[in-house]
Amino acid sequence: MYGRNFPGRKGLKQRFANKVAQRNRLPKHHIALIAATILTYGSYGLRVHTLVSDIDALCVAHFFASIAEDFFVLLHHMLKTRPEVSQIHCVKTVKVSFMRFKVPLMPFNLKCIRGTLKRIRGTLAVLTQ
Repeated sequence: MYGRNFPGRKGLKQRFANKVAQRNRLPKHHIALIAATILTYGSYGLRVHTLVSDIDALCVAHFFASIAEDFFVLLHHMLKTRPEVSQIHCVKTVKVSFMRFKVPLMPFNLKCIRGTLKRIRGTLAVLTQ
């Protein structure tokens, strides 16, 4: 449920989740079960985006992940090393901090939340009231 051009797609999400789990010293048999997911929302998620729209995405990480360290340092570094990612920077001076970057012809705004679930499945429905 994320943009087809999201850098690394599933491999990047899994590597990020594994590195966070290892950094938090989870047992190896738990690391194999760890996953993260990326959801789109806004105009792209509603399929009403235009060529000049950016893609708003939400990284749902595990409860033990640190947004300051894991998201803004580790994931930032992982994205920065990808050749298709450019103009990456963190925007921390707003109410909800996020990373902004470009993949060819597609600007992304990526926010992160920590889920309270012990297991995050690949598809997750986000409901609003």
